[in-house]
Amino acid sequence: MRSAGRSAISTNSYLRVLKVFVRWLNILGEDGTPLRVPTISAPRLVPRTFSRDELQCLLHVRPATMTEARIFVLMQMYLDTGARAEELLFSLPLRAELHRWLDLTPDAPPTAYLFPTPRGHYSYRNPLRDFVTLANSKGITGKRVSFHTLRHSFATLYIANGGDPMRLQRLLGHSTLTMTQKYVSLQTRDLSNVHEQFSPLGAALRGRRR
Repeated sequence: MRSAGRSAISTNSYLRVLKVFVRWLNILGEDGTPLRVPTISAPRLVPRTFSRDELQCLLHVRPATMTEARIFVLMQMYLDTGARAEELLFSLPLRAELHRWLDLTPDAPPTAYLFPTPRGHYSYRNPLRDFVTLANSKGITGKRVSFHTLRHSFATLYIANGGDPMRLQRLLGHSTLTMTQKYVSLQTRDLSNVHEQFSPLGAALRGRRR
C-alpha cells in the first residue's frame, strides 16, 4: 500500500512522529480517551531469489574475456559466502576459482587489488553493471539482478539443504532471527507446494474427480 506516492513503511515513519506529537499535546477523542493515530498496514517483504535453474545457467558460463572472468568469480564469491560487499568466507571450491583467477593476472604485484582494473580497483557499480549484462544475456528477467540477490539465494539454499537457522543468522551477520526467519518461511512454502504436487491423497482425489 502507498500513500501520496510514499511506501507504507515511509508513511508509518511520519505517522509515528505525529503520534508522539499528539500524545504530547494530550489531545482527547470524543470518548475522553487520548486520541490515537493509527498506522497503515505494510506488506510483508519477501526477498526474491534466483531459481536453481537460473543459478545453473549463470554458473555454467564460459568466460571469454577478462571482464567476464572477473564478474564470474565475483558472482561465485557472493553466492558461496552469502557475504556483504565487505565480508567474505572462502570454501575450497571458491578457493580453486580464485586461484584460477589469479593465474589470469600473473603480472599483478602482491599488494594489488584482487580484482584490478586498468584504472585501479573494481568499484561496486562496475561489477553490478557487468552482472546485469551477464544475466540479461542469459534471459534472466522479472527480478532484481544484484549481488544482494545472490546473498538471498545463498541463504535460501542453505536452509533448503538442511542448514541450521541459528548458524545462518551468524553467517549473515543478522542481529536477530527476524530476517533469517524469512528464508525459513520461503523454504516452508516450497515444501508445501511440493507436498501439494506429490501428495498421495491429493493424487487419489484428483483421480476420483476424473
